[in-house]
Amino acid sequence: MLLTRKKIVVPNAEQLLLTIGEFLLTCISRPSERGNLWRVAEALDTVFDVFAEDDFNHVMQQLGLIEKLKVFLPQYKRQVSH
Repeated sequence: MLLTRKKIVVPNAEQLLLTIGEFLLTCISRPSERGNLWRVAEALDTVFDVFAEDDFNHVMQQLGLIEKLKVFLPQYKRQVSH
């Protein structure tokens, strides 16, 4: 991830990722109307991109990311199938 590689060094990358993760979870977990499915899909895609690296698994754990996504999954599936 560029936050930790030599080209870009962010002094407090973990705090930045916590903030980004909290924002994305807020985007995902808000009750969505049918017109907002695109926003939710984009937020999910961003979560997968941001947390794809193993370097920040502990940040995912702090956010409870996996558990929160599991809770949201049934609602998202219902919205997509309608």
